Amino acid sequence: MSYVVGDKERHWWPPGPLATRRSDLLIPLGPPNVWPVDLPPDLSLPNVRALLSRLGFDDCKDPRTIDPRSSLVVAIFLDDGGAPAHFAQQLANGKWLSKLGDGFDIEHRTTHSVEGGANGTLAHHMCRPRTSAADAKHRSAVRRMLRAMIKGSR
Repeated sequence: MSYVVGDKERHWWPPGPLATRRSDLLIPLGPPNVWPVDLPPDLSLPNVRALLSRLGFDDCKDPRTIDPRSSLVVAIFLDDGGAPAHFAQQLANGKWLSKLGDGFDIEHRTTHSVEGGANGTLAHHMCRPRTSAADAKHRSAVRRMLRAMIKGSR
């Protein structure tokens, strides 16, 4: 999810039940995850949709009808229990980008190319405009959340 958020330095993922509060973000006891404190710390599709909504994404029904040159589309995959397991982001050239662990980024032609196993099944799409204004709004929202985290950790 960190790649979709646009933060390559931190692990954006719900921290689970063992977490400490610092300002507007939850910091877990364990891996260095960050997550907004006002979202429940459990891994669920509604929580992920809420986070992406704050970053300018809206639900999109059929990404095949969206021009990837003008819209950024994110695919959300769910595991067998219904929890988000994987994310893919559509590039402007129409291909998809997935992160498979630290340092392993792959491009693929369809979202179905990465379905199955630990990645889960494609369940939902969200999109936002691929414009300078939308990019700036997205970066600003991420910076606001991170500033709150830094301020709260002092």
